Amino acid sequence: MQPNPSIYEKVRRQLEAINPEKGLLILGFGREGRSSYKLFRSIFPDLRITIADRNDQIRNDESLKNDRQAEVITGEDYLKTLYTHPVVLKTPGISFKEVKDIPPGILITSQTDLFLRMFGHHVTGVTGTKGKSTTTALIHHILKSHNPEALLGGNIGIPPFELLADMRAHTPVVMEISSHQLEYVKASPHIAVFLNLYQEHLDHFTSYQAYQESKLYIARYQTNTDFLVYNQDDPLVRSHLEDGVWNSRLLAFSNLSKVVNGCYTHDGSVIFRDDSSETTVMQRVDQALLRGKHNVLNILAACLAAIHNGIPFAAIEAGVLSFHPLRHRLEEVGAFHGITFFNDSISTIPEATMQAVETLGRVDTLILGGHDRGIDYSNLVSFLKGASSRHLLLTGDAGKRILDLMIQAGYDKQRLHFLACFDDFIEVVRQVAQPGSICLLSPAASSYNEFRNFEERGDRFIELIMKW
Repeated sequence: MQPNPSIYEKVRRQLEAINPEKGLLILGFGREGRSSYKLFRSIFPDLRITIADRNDQIRNDESLKNDRQAEVITGEDYLKTLYTHPVVLKTPGISFKEVKDIPPGILITSQTDLFLRMFGHHVTGVTGTKGKSTTTALIHHILKSHNPEALLGGNIGIPPFELLADMRAHTPVVMEISSHQLEYVKASPHIAVFLNLYQEHLDHFTSYQAYQESKLYIARYQTNTDFLVYNQDDPLVRSHLEDGVWNSRLLAFSNLSKVVNGCYTHDGSVIFRDDSSETTVMQRVDQALLRGKHNVLNILAACLAAIHNGIPFAAIEAGVLSFHPLRHRLEEVGAFHGITFFNDSISTIPEATMQAVETLGRVDTLILGGHDRGIDYSNLVSFLKGASSRHLLLTGDAGKRILDLMIQAGYDKQRLHFLACFDDFIEVVRQVAQPGSICLLSPAASSYNEFRNFEERGDRFIELIMKW
């Protein structure tokens, strides 16, 4: 299904503007790379397109095998294609951390960049280290309940180009936008939501500072008719935004104090403040199905975004209260043999794990670890040492490092259990967990040592529990 004629023409003009005939490289051929290829080929049937990916298996793709105008380059040196193609359409998962001296004449763009150039004035974009998917899905849920045409896409699993067939002249779009997607953008969404900043993706960026700077691109190209919604309670976000010069109107949200313009909580209610005027958006935020203080902040951000999308307060409150949490985010699996299991596989940084433990209260067995990306675990160790009654089940290189840090901190060694592989957790839980207790998977590490992604890890966790 192609976009309607007016949208199709707008897309064609934008793609022509980047001069793909000079030499187009699609870098990465996963879901997003495939949708990029499909769109370019539909608009430019005779265009020479190069596709480069580390994975040799892409050569088996039927559409590429039958396309005489497509050149496929695979293998460990696939990134060298960067230097020979003036126009590079980069997919988010590819890191340029080790790439040196890209010639200045090469245009590096992406689906996110091109989509924002075309439709940024339609878009509410959400970024931050944690909470992006929940906040994005919540905003979309609120908007769609009021306007059925509202679309959802981006890092939440739907490449922007896949939205084009459903786009109309005034279709509102809600996008989750990761740091990877923001690296090379030259346009910003009309409403930018900045949730928080923690150490993350140090394997992708040259430094933590570079990661932070990539996040700021969500608002870099906004104008004075746009809005920047930010977390006043996050000191790093606050310092970046309040000390910088921004063209857009800043709107704060806070769970700790009153804001000048934005949303905050007071006696359990959500209050919207616009200069000196105040209105109650929600009477009881604790009635939402989203649990924990971190989710209160996500709700506040969503309320602000919805307000500036023109959604009535009553519809916002109804939308928040009817929203169900996404999978793998403090997901209650159920009680088995008297033990209640929670799947929080999405928690790949220490701060998210600490929030999960605080939200649930007494967690007797906590599963930690995975792929080690060099994140600082000192705050997590201090936090866990203060509750030394917990059994910690540790896996992977990150788990080994946390184990060593816990031993150095004087944690009871009898409550530290290193797992040779993730699946071994179930046997340890059988041995040490007490009826009436909680077992929580909240790893504070990525899943890439044993799993393709956090979803696969969470699904395996549930599968093993169901077999018990």
